[in-house]
Amino acid sequence: MALSSSDPAEASARHSRALWREIFGAAFAGALAVVFCLILVWRHPHAFWIDDYQISILPVFADVARSWSEGTLPLLSPYSWVCGNLAGEFQYGTFSVFVNAAVVVIWKFALSFPAQAAALSITHLAVLAAGSFLLARGYGLQFPSAIMVALVGALNGWIVAWGASDWFGALAAFAWLPWSWWALEFASRQTGPRWRILLPAPFIYLLIAGGFPYTVLMLGVVTAWLTLRALVSTHDWYAPVRMAAGWVLGIGLSAPAWLSLIEMSRGSRRAAETFRPRQWLVPVDGLPGFILPAWTVEWRRFEEQISAHPALELACGFAPAVVLLIAVVMLRARFFARNAWLLGLLGFALAVCMLPGAGLFRFSFRWLPLVHLVLALAAGAALEQWLAAIRSTRVWGRHNLGFWALLMLVAIVLAMLIAGQSTSVDTTALPLWLLALASIWWAVDGTFSGQSLARQWTAAGVTFAALLMTYIDMGTSGPVARYPFQDTLNSPAPLATDRLYLSLYRSPQSNYRADQHDWSFGETVRPGSTSMFAGVHLINGYSPISPAGVGKLFDFGTHGQINPVKVDELVIPESGPDGLLAELGIDGLIVAWDFDMPDTLPKEWEIAHRWTDGYVYHRRERLEPVRVRSGQGLTGGDVRTIENSRHQVIADVTPADATRPTQLLFSRPYFPGYQARLAGAALPVSSYRGLIPTVELPAGASGRLELVYRPKPLVVGGTISLGSAIVLGASAFLLRRRPQ
Repeated sequence: MALSSSDPAEASARHSRALWREIFGAAFAGALAVVFCLILVWRHPHAFWIDDYQISILPVFADVARSWSEGTLPLLSPYSWVCGNLAGEFQYGTFSVFVNAAVVVIWKFALSFPAQAAALSITHLAVLAAGSFLLARGYGLQFPSAIMVALVGALNGWIVAWGASDWFGALAAFAWLPWSWWALEFASRQTGPRWRILLPAPFIYLLIAGGFPYTVLMLGVVTAWLTLRALVSTHDWYAPVRMAAGWVLGIGLSAPAWLSLIEMSRGSRRAAETFRPRQWLVPVDGLPGFILPAWTVEWRRFEEQISAHPALELACGFAPAVVLLIAVVMLRARFFARNAWLLGLLGFALAVCMLPGAGLFRFSFRWLPLVHLVLALAAGAALEQWLAAIRSTRVWGRHNLGFWALLMLVAIVLAMLIAGQSTSVDTTALPLWLLALASIWWAVDGTFSGQSLARQWTAAGVTFAALLMTYIDMGTSGPVARYPFQDTLNSPAPLATDRLYLSLYRSPQSNYRADQHDWSFGETVRPGSTSMFAGVHLINGYSPISPAGVGKLFDFGTHGQINPVKVDELVIPESGPDGLLAELGIDGLIVAWDFDMPDTLPKEWEIAHRWTDGYVYHRRERLEPVRVRSGQGLTGGDVRTIENSRHQVIADVTPADATRPTQLLFSRPYFPGYQARLAGAALPVSSYRGLIPTVELPAGASGRLELVYRPKPLVVGGTISLGSAIVLGASAFLLRRRPQ
C-alpha cells in the first residue's frame, strides 16, 4: 500500500531532500564566488593585496599564525608597540574562531603575500555568498534569483574594492550578516522547532567578533526592521523576544572582543579625536553608478576632499538595478504591495549612505554592503514577479528586460559623453562591454519564453559577467595606495631581532606608493606593522585606535609615521645614555632615505647599515629587555632575564643594596592587565609615565620575578563567553528533547 502524503517517513524524506538542495545551492553559490575571484587574481595577481591589507592586515595575521604556532592566544604582539594589543584593536578578529582557523590553515602553505591575502579574502567571500543564497531562499526566491543575490551580496563593488582588498575587518564581519539575518528571520517566526530561537547566536557572535562596528549597527537596523514588520504586519508581540535570545547569547559569546575594544579605547587618540562628518558620502548624482560603475562625479572623500571619482563602490552587475527600476516603474502598485517592507529597508540604508556620519562612523559609504544585499533581494523578488507577469514566447519591446538595460546604458553613456566626464581610472572599455552584454540579454529575452530556464538564469549570468568585466577593466583598488613590497619582508636582515627600533619615515600613503616609485622597498623602513612579517621589534605600527602611551608620546599617525616635530623635540634630545629612549629600551633607529634628520645623534650611536631605502643606527651597547632603574631612594642590582615571551617575562633579580627598594623597567608597551609575582607573592604593577610596565620590589626582596599579562577583558569576557556557550549548549539540548 502506498504511503499517504501525511506519512511521517515520507515527510522526513521530503525534508531531507529539501535540506540537501539548500546545502547544495549554498555550496554552489560559494563555489561561484571562488571561481570569480580566481579569475580576477589570474588577471590581477595583487587584486586583494592593497593599502591597509599590505601594511596592517596581512602582517598582523602573519604574527597571529606565529602566535598560534607558539601555542599562545594572540592577545599581544611583541613586534609593534603601537599595534601591540591585537585583541584591543578589534579589527583583527582576535576572538573569532573562524578568522583564526582560516589564518592558521592558510599560513601552513608557502604562499606569497598576495596569495595569502587572496586566500583569506576568498574564504570569507565564499561564506558571504553562501549566506546570501540562504537568505534569498528564506525569502522564497527561486534558485536562479537566489544565485543572483549571492553574487551581488559577495561580489559587489564595496565589498571587493574595500572589504576584500583593504579593510578586511569589514569583510570578516559582513560575511556573517546574511547568516545572522537568515537565522533571525527563522527565529522570529511563530511556528517552527523550539531551538530556532538559539540559531542566531553563533552567527551574531561571529559577526561581532569579526571586528567591524558598522556591521553590528547594520544587523541592529535589520533586527529593528524585522521587529517592526512583525508588530505591524502580524501583530506578533513575541517575535522581538524570540530574536532577543540569539542577540543576548551572541553578545555573550563575543564578550572578550568588545570588552577588549572598550578597554583599549580608554585614553586613546581615537577616543579624543574629532572627525569631519562628511566623508565618503554617496552623492545623489552618483546613483547611475549602480548601472554603470564608470559613471564619474565628484565625491567627498577622505578629510572631505572633493574630487572626481568613478562609482566602483556601487557596482552590482547592473542587472539587479535595471530589474528593480523596471519593476518599480511598470509593475507599480502590484510590486509595492508585495515588497513594501523590503523597499523601505532599502530606502533607509541608501539614505544613511548619503547623509553625513558622526564620530567614528563618519564614512557613510560603509553602509553600502547592506544596500547591495537588500537591493539584490528586492531585485530577485522583482525578477520573479516580472517573469510571472510576462508569459509571451517572444518579447522584443517594452516587456523585454534586456531592451531596458540597453536603453539605460545608452542613456548613461551619452550623458557621460555630453558631460565630458574624466577620471584617473581608464574605463573606456567597460561601457562597450556592458552594452554588448545588454544586447545579449535583449536577444535572450526576445528568443525564449517568460518562464524558460534561459530567461530565469539570464539576470544571474549578466550579473556575474558584468561584475567580472568591471573589475578587470577598473581594477579593485579604487583611490587607495598600493605599496611596492617584496617577499624579502619575511627576512629580518639587515635589522636585528634582539633590538628595539624606532623608525622615522614619512606618511606611506602619500610618499611610498607603487605609482610613485619604480623600485621596491621595505627591507629597512618597514612602514605600518610590516615589522611583524619577520619578527622585528619596532615601536611603530599601524593603529586606527593608537592606544595611550607611546602613540601619544611620539604622535604617530595611523600608518605608523612619526610627527616630524617630535624628532626635534623628543627623539634627538632624549637619545643619550640616560635619555627617555634608553629608559624605554630603544637601541636602534631606522631613518628612511627621504626623512630629513634635524640633528646628529650622540656618539654612542653608530651606523650599522646603509640600505637602499634608509639608514640603520645601533647603540654601541645593546639594552636588555628588563633593567633596573636608578634614581633617588632606589638601588641598583643584577637582573638575569630567563624568559621574555609574548605574554610573560621571567627574570631573576638580585638588589645591590638590601636597605632600599628596587624598581624594574620592562621594555614592552604598558597595557592594563599585567600581574607580577615575586617568589609566589603578588606585587603591584604600575607604569613608567604611562609607557612601559614597572614593578617595585620592597627593600631586601630578591628572587624570581614573573610578569604575566592577564587582562580583565580576557578574564571577565572569557567567563561570560564560557557561560553563554554552556547556556547555548544546554538550551539546545533541552529544546530539541521537548515536543514541538
